[in-house]
Amino acid sequence: KGVIPKLQSHSDHQLSSYSQQLIRTKMAEQHGAIRKQRYAQSMYLMNGPSSSPPTQEEMTVIHSLQQESQTNPGMPHVKDHTYRSSFIIYPERRNVHGKMFGGFVMEQSHILAQYAADFYLHSNVRTSLDQEHTLPSGTLSRAIPLGLTDAIFLQPVSIGDHVTFTARIVHSTNHSCRVVVIVEVLDPTNQHSKTWRSNRISFLFGGRNFPSQIVPDTYGEILMHVEETRKEALEGPLEEEVEQIINEV
Repeated sequence: KGVIPKLQSHSDHQLSSYSQQLIRTKMAEQHGAIRKQRYAQSMYLMNGPSSSPPTQEEMTVIHSLQQESQTNPGMPHVKDHTYRSSFIIYPERRNVHGKMFGGFVMEQSHILAQYAADFYLHSNVRTSLDQEHTLPSGTLSRAIPLGLTDAIFLQPVSIGDHVTFTARIVHSTNHSCRVVVIVEVLDPTNQHSKTWRSNRISFLFGGRNFPSQIVPDTYGEILMHVEETRKEALEGPLEEEVEQIINEV
């Protein structure tokens, strides 16, 4: 008894399918509303007139972070948690259109973002050279990937291009950090030429005991910090949501 699952009638199956369709429709509407709100609040300068600059309140928060960092030299700065990797794009990376395969961009972006998040997670743990490295109880060995929060593909990358991936930790709470990866193409024959951006990809990671704040210094870092702060306020995640995911991993 109870071993063989109950058979569903045709009407039950139709009802179940209809319920699932309603759930998917509701989720799609919620995601659509979030995308519209994101676009309206976007810091991204290339959006032109729709680019929303930091408010006075947001700049006041940045100012307070800078003030606090003057009295607390241990506070992390974005520049101290910025990592780069570079590649030459060879023919085996091309897609059917003869350009760089987008999957390679996503793979390398995620690898670099994970690298940055792992080091940031453990930047609170200090050990001397003669001290055995042991993690405090409950500390995770790696940051937990929670999602891809944004992916903007601006221009295709050609075979033979020289590409640099730059990952920056631009926002953090005790239970999460956000990493923005910028993909740029450089011309080695003209090293004074301006680089052009190909991709901008944002990742969200969860964990325990991240540094609760990170300080942006340049205007570009401030824009990324404010935009990710807006995403955090709009979408979360809450600490209990991250903890639930960690316990399920």
